[in-house]
Amino acid sequence: MNSEIFKEWILDLLRGMEERSVIVMDHASYNSSLAEKIPSRKTNEADIIEWLQRKNIFHIPSITVPELLCIVNQHKEKYKVCEFDKIAYEMRHEGIRFPRLMDCL
Repeated sequence: MNSEIFKEWILDLLRGMEERSVIVMDHASYNSSLAEKIPSRKTNEADIIEWLQRKNIFHIPSITVPELLCIVNQHKEKYKVCEFDKIAYEMRHEGIRFPRLMDCL
């Protein structure tokens, strides 16, 4: 299983369910992929600045990459949304996850 196959499968599943259903998932990598990539140390400076601008996060473009990443780190939690959660929400469902290291009820 990978995130693309999972996305197709979950879309088919959600389309067939009544609105406002709750879907319980574990923390497998394929169903925990982020809806949007958040800049990291591997991200180039221009892309970090672009991400900050898209999010309307104040920054001074002339500061160093580590300083830019420090700003990203201060804001990244509110943009860390799993693609599955976003899709479920848009289709009027709710996705919840088992606590980490617990894979059954």
